[in-house]
Amino acid sequence: MKGGGMVNRLFGTLVWLYPPSHRHMYGEEILSAAAHRWSRPDATLRSRLAVVVDIAWGAVGVWHDRLRGPGGALAGGWILDARFVVRSLWRSRGYAATAIVVLACSVAAATTVFSFVRGTLLATPPYPDPEEVLVVWGSNVEDGQRRDVVSGPAYLELQRRTTAFDHIAAFHHDAAYLLVDGRPEVFDAVEANADFFPALGIRPAMGRLFGEEDRTSGAARTVIVTHSFWRNRLDSDPDVVGTTLPFEGNARTVIGVLPEDFEWLAPAPMFIPLRDDVLAADDPGRIHYNVIARMSAGVTIADAAADVARVAQDFADIYRGFEGWSFHAERLHEVTVEAVRSVILALAATVSVVLLVALVNLTTLFRIR
Repeated sequence: MKGGGMVNRLFGTLVWLYPPSHRHMYGEEILSAAAHRWSRPDATLRSRLAVVVDIAWGAVGVWHDRLRGPGGALAGGWILDARFVVRSLWRSRGYAATAIVVLACSVAAATTVFSFVRGTLLATPPYPDPEEVLVVWGSNVEDGQRRDVVSGPAYLELQRRTTAFDHIAAFHHDAAYLLVDGRPEVFDAVEANADFFPALGIRPAMGRLFGEEDRTSGAARTVIVTHSFWRNRLDSDPDVVGTTLPFEGNARTVIGVLPEDFEWLAPAPMFIPLRDDVLAADDPGRIHYNVIARMSAGVTIADAAADVARVAQDFADIYRGFEGWSFHAERLHEVTVEAVRSVILALAATVSVVLLVALVNLTTLFRIR
């Protein structure tokens, strides 16, 4: 049979339209009959097209009998019931439209809130092993200050004396003025030292992160940008590393681009290096920097808390005015969601009640009608 291989593949594909049990029982018979009709000496194009149509239409007939038979999905006349419902709703179009709009608005509100709950309370933080990343606070129980930022010298003592962390970093949020068309445009920025990204476990998408060369006095003025800033403001330039951005005062060299899935707690599009000499020159009593840390392998949060408390006692012995102060550590992710947890859960509960009331009211109206 001319073109037999292609024709057989066509017939085999069409046979797969049949229910599995029918295909296994009668598949060979269907293929044999179709091949015989196709290869007849008097076969024409029209008769061969009829073979293809007969196989496909036969599958439709078998499925129809299966679905309409006892236990089938179409048994019981539910199509007639559906038609009756549609006709009834059409006769009361205003009532039906009102019910649909109320239900749609309720479902939309519930979906929006629960999506927000999932994105904030249930989503995985944008850094690896979030249970290992802590935030270290300064605290003074006597003054009622449990979560406070710390001074530069206090951070340096934590960095030198703690043993529970692989990396401990200082940072704070600031503003950066980038010259756009000759005019300064203000951007949120994070000033962070070289341990910041290793503490979060972040690797660059392009270039490098802050290193030892960025810690010292006289280091080159550099900047790391987020993936969205690189895409939207730098036109996704593949050669952006090594170029300069015209900040007010002095230009900064772009040394890296962060990965696309990294999103910091505040929407800061750029990160500027924080030097050790700036930290050391800070007034010990001045509260200025946030501190995050990544625990070493095998260290528990209780071990880390005891470690930073010990350093606080040593710091109080060195600097006057630090009496009564201590350090304590908490998981970063728990701190970030704690502030919004109660509000989001209350909003979710409210929307759930609204959705339930809407469903009850609609059900009552349907029963009355």
